[in-house]
Amino acid sequence: MNHSLRSAPLMQQHFQQSSQVNFSRGTDGAYTASSGKLQFKTAFQPIFRTVQGQLKIAGHEALLRVAFEGVTVSPGVLFNRLRPEDRLTVEATSRALHITNSRSIKDDRNLIFINFDPSLMSAEGSIDRLMDDIVYRVRLAGKAPRQFVCEITEQAVTNPSVVDHFAHGMRARGFLLAVDDYGAAASNRLRINRLYPDIVKFDAVTVRSAFRTPKRYARLIDEVKRLHSRGISVVLEGLETINHVDLAIRSGSDMFQGFGLAKPRIAPASFPEWATKSDAVELHKQLAAI
Repeated sequence: MNHSLRSAPLMQQHFQQSSQVNFSRGTDGAYTASSGKLQFKTAFQPIFRTVQGQLKIAGHEALLRVAFEGVTVSPGVLFNRLRPEDRLTVEATSRALHITNSRSIKDDRNLIFINFDPSLMSAEGSIDRLMDDIVYRVRLAGKAPRQFVCEITEQAVTNPSVVDHFAHGMRARGFLLAVDDYGAAASNRLRINRLYPDIVKFDAVTVRSAFRTPKRYARLIDEVKRLHSRGISVVLEGLETINHVDLAIRSGSDMFQGFGLAKPRIAPASFPEWATKSDAVELHKQLAAI
């Protein structure tokens, strides 16, 4: 049994007993949140687009990294063990942490993608307070709402109207909206039709499955075209190999994400190899050889 599973009950109990979450700023300028022996950090993973045939960083997804008693554990294990009210606290903490650490993304042209679990959205009144708090934190970080993409993750909801309220409210406040993990769980055409997002991010498993046969790949291309016809941009996730990157670019999608391009890094994140184009040049050499 791995450490995440062994420590899950202890993490659950510990979080419930540690009611206070503290933020601290490191010497590198990045912020960490802690609750007793639990520690939360932000990692950023670049998202790329092609510009005149060259891959360029277009944005970063903020990802949560968790440690318990100094040992890294899976955020999913922690979330699955927590009560709904504690999950809400962890999500609010991670969101505040990510927005604060977005200061390390110096290029204001880069989008910042932040996840929102729709199953935790319960009432319109609380959603209004949530939206106002996000705007406040974004301004405090010296950023503008237009730089942020609110990713609605794949969880099912019991009250879709509350999620509609959030989507419309965030868009009215200047934020972009994305449906995350399209093709998984409740991230489907119905959700896209209800929310009409600016961006759709395809589920990693769905993407890699589509790459396995010409028939599935053709269906992927058709779906990308269908979304484009509605003015929706497409991100393909889960690109792990050079062949994945090549197929993703050929699909006509707008943006690309995965370990085959760049792995997440703990904030303050910088990707100097892409800034100096050395990785980009090498990647394009490999793509040209396919």
